[in-house]
Amino acid sequence: MDREIVNSAVAIAIALLDIVAIAMAFWRSHGVERTLMWIFAILAFPGVGALSFFFLANPYVKRTIRRKSRAALMVRDKARRPAGESPDSQPLFNLAAALTSFAPAKGNRVELLGDNETELGEAARVIAGAQKFVWVEYYIIKRDETGLFFLRLLAERARAGVEVKLLYDAVGSMGLEEFLSPIVEAGGKVEAFHPVNPLRKRWSVHLRNHRKLIVVDGKVGLTGGMNVGDEYTGIAKRRGGPYFRDLQLLVEGPAVADLCEIFAE
Repeated sequence: MDREIVNSAVAIAIALLDIVAIAMAFWRSHGVERTLMWIFAILAFPGVGALSFFFLANPYVKRTIRRKSRAALMVRDKARRPAGESPDSQPLFNLAAALTSFAPAKGNRVELLGDNETELGEAARVIAGAQKFVWVEYYIIKRDETGLFFLRLLAERARAGVEVKLLYDAVGSMGLEEFLSPIVEAGGKVEAFHPVNPLRKRWSVHLRNHRKLIVVDGKVGLTGGMNVGDEYTGIAKRRGGPYFRDLQLLVEGPAVADLCEIFAE
C-alpha cells in the first residue's frame, strides 16, 4: 500500500513537472519548430524531457541582446575618448576594435603575470591600495583559503569607506552567499549574475558570466583567465592537489577606462 502511494506521488510530481515545462516552452517562445520539438520531447520522456528543457533550453535572448547593446552604446558614448589616440592603421588593431567596439589606446603599461602566487599577490596589493572604488567581476570565487582571503580584502576596503561592488556568477560561485555578509554589512554591494531560477523566462544553466576582472580607482585593472581559489594559486600545488596554471594582465593607463565601461555595462 505504501509503495502504491509513493508511486502515485511520484507520477503526480512528474506530471506536474511536465505541465510546467510545457507551459514554459510556450511562454519562452523559441519559435514554432523548437517549441514543438521540446513539447514532443517532454511528452515522450516524462520527467527527463522536462528536466532537459529546464537545464538545456536556450532562452530567447535576441531582444535582450539588442536592449543591452543599446544601453552599452549609451555608456560608451558618454565616455568616448578623443579621436586620434589609437593606431588604427594596423590590421590587428582594426580587428580588435571591430570585435570589442573599443578603439586601442596608447600610453598603457601592461604587465603579464605568469606565476599564480604573484598574480594573487598583485591582486591583493591593488585592492589594498584602493582609495575610491573597487569593482570586481568573477566567474568562480571558491569557498576556500584563497577565496575567503579575497572576500576579506573586499570587506576591509568597504569598512575603510571605499566603494566596493562585486558581481559573481551564480553557478560558478554557487554557495558563496553565506560568506558575503561582511562585505554588505560594511557598505559594499554584491550581486549574483543570472541566479539559478528555472521559472525565469530567460533562465538557462549555460548562460554564464566567465569574466575575471578587477578595476581599482579607474587607474589599475587586472584581467585574464585566473579565477579565485586554491586551484589558481600555489596553495593547492603545495598541498599536492590539482591546480591550474593561468595568466593575468595588470593594466595601467587609458585602457583601464575601457575595463570600467565593461563592468558598468
